[in-house]
Amino acid sequence: MLEAGKDPGRNLADKLLNEPGKPPRCCVVLRIAGEEGIQHARGRLLDALRQRGKAGRRDSKLRLGEVLDARGLYAEALPLLQHVVSEELRASGDEDPKTLRASISLAQLKYHMGHYCEAENMFRQCFEAMERTLGPTHHDTLSSMSSLAVVMDDMGRAADAQRLHRQCLELCEGSLGAEHPETLTAANNLGGVLTTLGQFGEAEKLYRRCLEVSERTLGAEHPDTLVAIMNLASVLDDMGHSPEAETMYRRCLEVNERNLGSEHPDALSVVNNLAHVLCNMERHQEAEPLYRRCLEVRERTLGKDHPDTLASIHNLAGVMTSQGRHSEAQRCYQSCLQAMDRILGPEHPNTLAAVSNLAAVPGLKALQPSMRYK
Repeated sequence: MLEAGKDPGRNLADKLLNEPGKPPRCCVVLRIAGEEGIQHARGRLLDALRQRGKAGRRDSKLRLGEVLDARGLYAEALPLLQHVVSEELRASGDEDPKTLRASISLAQLKYHMGHYCEAENMFRQCFEAMERTLGPTHHDTLSSMSSLAVVMDDMGRAADAQRLHRQCLELCEGSLGAEHPETLTAANNLGGVLTTLGQFGEAEKLYRRCLEVSERTLGAEHPDTLVAIMNLASVLDDMGHSPEAETMYRRCLEVNERNLGSEHPDALSVVNNLAHVLCNMERHQEAEPLYRRCLEVRERTLGKDHPDTLASIHNLAGVMTSQGRHSEAQRCYQSCLQAMDRILGPEHPNTLAAVSNLAAVPGLKALQPSMRYK
């Protein structure tokens, strides 16, 4: 495990944490392995909270909230981040950089919790404020723009998201350079929406570029590298290269489970996508326990109405249909459709896919794709 707050220490961007003559700063690396790591991070940050003044305590609370969010501990992160945003608003106003940073962290948490409408509104407000106060090419402005486009895509507005992602990528390349981490994130996100729109060739080129740079500059097991592998695997599967995609997903799963734990949201996303690949290769009996594993953990940790949980129910129904278990599949589709209609809306692509698949069960018609990235 990487220790937090070592002196002098550098963060992942190679910035000096504790500079001579300045107050010491507590840094927690978000790539923490296992429960021991998260407890260590909590302890370091709580120590910092006790030693600092009000501004320092807000900063430490924000860091702790971000760590908890990164570990998938959303219920614990929520009150911390809400409190920090409230305190920053009172202390500095709604357009101060510290307030905006805290608001971005809270919006990210809301997105992870499946509260897409709230997240979109918060990201949009932060993006507009940052564009006014920091400028259109500032790192934080570009990051908030990218996050806003991701939420728009997940809300079913892929065409709008594509335009915003392309704008973000152009700005990142021009102001930060082609190999900057923010530029690679923008390229990955654009590849995601292109995959949604069926533009697989362009998406593959973007993903291969991101993977090459991430492996060379960050290492084979860095979280950004794993995201690039997972994204490339998804588009290869869509293009009919399922065996290659399976190998890549299994590589991601082994690293994520080792570094993050088997119940971390990132690990579950890989499990879900691996099951999707197995279904495409007609290996339904291998896929079903993977889908069930995702569903069980998500129901327990995210709740029954979270969009990721509903995607797991939908995907499980699909593998049941493929095995001829029509009654079970119908019950699953009906269950997730009612919740999707209420939470995502009747026009959301996931809701429409559930409607189509429910109608297809009796006649064994072709199914809509299972929901990847979920």
